[in-house]
Amino acid sequence: MVTMPGDRYEFDYVLPAGEHELFLDTRGYYLEWMRQEWLREENPVSAMRMLLDPEGTLRALAPAYKKVEPHIEEMFWRSRYSRP
Repeated sequence: MVTMPGDRYEFDYVLPAGEHELFLDTRGYYLEWMRQEWLREENPVSAMRMLLDPEGTLRALAPAYKKVEPHIEEMFWRSRYSRP
């Protein structure tokens, strides 16, 4: 299935009784990265800087990235559910 921004789908599953935790498994490009809590961090100036000077921008971002790098996998898995 190919989806575009704004597309909405509803899936109905019959599950056995009990509590279940479900996660959508995808193949190919997984573009579900645009979550509302992440949109708060949008920065048009930084985006433009990345377009105009990608090497310099990556060099400037590297120290902050190195600080979070050991925890990125854990951060990803914790972020898959929206929390209040």
